[in-house]
Amino acid sequence: MNRNEKSKKRRESEFHHAVNLRHLVSQISGCDRMGLHEAMEAYSELRLIERRTHKWAEDMCNFDLYADMTEEEEDRAREGREKRILRRVHLILLDSEEKIPIEINFDPRGYALKIDNEWMKANQNIDFFRDWGGYGIIAPDFRIE
Repeated sequence: MNRNEKSKKRRESEFHHAVNLRHLVSQISGCDRMGLHEAMEAYSELRLIERRTHKWAEDMCNFDLYADMTEEEEDRAREGREKRILRRVHLILLDSEEKIPIEINFDPRGYALKIDNEWMKANQNIDFFRDWGGYGIIAPDFRIE
């Protein structure tokens, strides 16, 4: 597969995922609140948050990021950062009531932003990228190596 074919395939996959994001938003909100252009922008923003959160998970695994803090201070700092990240993701998904159970996976071997697998099982009508555990992947990377 040449570079142009890979690029086209990636863009098609990204567009398909944006359509699914749009469907997800309309299902939880009960109305069509996100156009395709906004869905593509949302996907781009979510990819950026995914990359940054994944980097944080890698750094937490490889380095002692909170070496100068007590365990209690570390927990507060980590929880505060988690809340800010999740609040931003819910805001992008127009999910102000936080109906979608999004969680941060701190295992650096996989995606960082995931939708709970039980919620995904209950909402099979949402055609969404999933990992092997059935978790919904909010911002998958469609680059082809």
